[in-house]
Amino acid sequence: MQLLDELPMIYGAAFHLYSDIEVTSPLNHKNRPLQIGLAIYCAIVTAFYLLSQHVIFFQVSYGLLVTLMVFSSVRLMLYYEHNTLLYLTGLVTYMSGFVLWNLDQHFCGNLQ
Repeated sequence: MQLLDELPMIYGAAFHLYSDIEVTSPLNHKNRPLQIGLAIYCAIVTAFYLLSQHVIFFQVSYGLLVTLMVFSSVRLMLYYEHNTLLYLTGLVTYMSGFVLWNLDQHFCGNLQ
């Protein structure tokens, strides 16, 4: 049942990354290579995780997407000159959730 919680994290992060990258594209533009690349990434992570169930593999795979999301969000913030405080609040909130999730993964048995 843990897979039903973790795999959507990969899919959601991939969708967010695609949206961040494509938000500055012309209307109705579809970046097929990026779509295919992210779909393949998700499929490989899903298949390997289902077969191996190595939590570290999942965490690294998800962490890679989160890192790319952070960089793409910084690019957007600079491109649109958005409110830096709003961006930093979102970043700190998201990264805090990521850190707490990792602590839960590694120390859940000890904390009960």
